[in-house]
Amino acid sequence: MNGTITKRCGCRDAATNKQLAAACPKLPQRTHGVWSLVQELPPRKDGTRRRFRRSGYGTKTEAQTDIDKLRALLDIADKKTDPDGRTRIADLLETIGASKTPFLMV
Repeated sequence: MNGTITKRCGCRDAATNKQLAAACPKLPQRTHGVWSLVQELPPRKDGTRRRFRRSGYGTKTEAQTDIDKLRALLDIADKKTDPDGRTRIADLLETIGASKTPFLMV
């Protein structure tokens, strides 16, 4: 499963008023911008694609911790022997992602 961690900000270009996002010159500063993650989930039963998205992390380490937790949850059910279990776990993660519920796991 593919997953990425990125950093971006809400700064805007003065001329076009478009967000600079990852092109912001201040982005290398540690305190500028926020980290976000996107983790590809197993497809829905109808075959459509889905992703878990979360942003607002202060550090890359915080985002990496959560993406590692997501991957650990997805690995509970084996891809080959328990595809239904993986789909149910993905359903749960999709619900959590949509509700903005804090992602907690010991």
